[in-house]
Amino acid sequence: MPKFYCLLLTFFFMTACSDRNSSGALFENYHYRMSNITGSDIAPDASIDPPAYPSRRQLAAPIPAVKIDLLEYLRLSPCDLQRLIGKRNSGLGKVMETSQRLIYEIEFIRLSDQCLELLRETDADSQLQQKLQQAVDAKRQHLPGVAWNATFAGAEFNRFFSVAAVSVDVEAVRVRPNLLLESLGRLHNRLAPLAQATGVEGIEQELAVIGSEKYGGRLLRSLAQAESYLRAVNLAIDARLAQGPLCFNQRANRRAEIWQNVFYKYYIGQVQPYLAALHQRTRGLVQVVEPLLQVFAPPPAAFADYWRASFSLDDDASVLRRFERALDRHTRLWQDVLNQCGMMPGSESTTHKPV
Repeated sequence: MPKFYCLLLTFFFMTACSDRNSSGALFENYHYRMSNITGSDIAPDASIDPPAYPSRRQLAAPIPAVKIDLLEYLRLSPCDLQRLIGKRNSGLGKVMETSQRLIYEIEFIRLSDQCLELLRETDADSQLQQKLQQAVDAKRQHLPGVAWNATFAGAEFNRFFSVAAVSVDVEAVRVRPNLLLESLGRLHNRLAPLAQATGVEGIEQELAVIGSEKYGGRLLRSLAQAESYLRAVNLAIDARLAQGPLCFNQRANRRAEIWQNVFYKYYIGQVQPYLAALHQRTRGLVQVVEPLLQVFAPPPAAFADYWRASFSLDDDASVLRRFERALDRHTRLWQDVLNQCGMMPGSESTTHKPV
C-alpha cells in the first residue's frame, strides 16, 4: 500500500478514536501533516512515562512520640492542656488524619505555654514544669515534620501530583486554575511562620481544594507527552534538511509554500497556543510550589529526587526542562526552514497564504 494511504488511514482511525479536544488528537494531526511534508514516518516514544509521585510511606517524616505519664497528666488538671491530651488519647484521637495531627500539635504548644505560665504563677512542682517544658520543646522541634506529613506527604498532595490521569486538554489548558493556586499560596502563608507555632485555621479547607483534582500530575503527563511528540517532529525536520535545502537563494517555491501553510495553519494556529499555555500553566505552578517547599527545606530525599526529575528548573534532565529544550529546538528549526525560503514574518519575499 502506498505510504500516503497508510498515513491517511492511520490519521483517520487515530482521530476517529480520539477526543478531538484532547492533546493527543492535536499532536496526531500535527504529526500527520509533518509526515506528509518531511516524507518521514513520525512516531513519539510511547515508552516515555513521567515520574510517579513518591508513596506516602517514602515521604513520611518520623515523629517521635512525646509521653506524659498518668500521674503528671492528672497534676495538669488546672490547665486546659489536660483536656487536649485526653482528646488525643481517645479512640478518634489515635487515628487522626495528618492535617488534624498538625492542628493538634499547634494547639498543644499554645496550651502548654499557657499552662507553664499558670504553673509558675502558682509555684507548682518545678520538676513538673521542667518535664512539660521538655515536652513542648520536643513538639516544637518536630513541628516541621508534622506539617510536612500533613502536606507534601499527605493524601491531598499525593492525589494532586498523581500521574494516573489524562493530559490537560486543549480547552482546559487555557484556564488558569485560580482556586488551586490561591490555596497553595494561602497554605504557604499559614505555614511560613511555623516556628512561632501560630494557628493553622483553615488548613484543611486549603488541602481539600488542592486534593480535589490531579492537576500537577496532569501537567507533568502533558509535558512528557508534548516533549515526546516535539522531539519526533524535530528529528523528521532535521532529517529532511539534511537531504538538502528546500529553497535556493531564499526564493520560495511550491514545496516551500506547503511548508508555510502547515506552519501557520497547524503549528501557529493550533499546536503552538497549546504548548505556550501548557508552559505558562506549569511555570505558574512551580512559582507557587517552590516557596512552599522552602518552609520544609531540605525535603526528604524521595521528594528531592522526584522534584529534580519532574518540575525542577535547575536540572536539565527534568521533564520540564526537556520540554523547554524540545520546544526551543522546534522553534529554531521552523526559523531555519522559513529563513531558507525567505518566508520569515517581515521578510520582503514572504508569501503568507495560509489555507
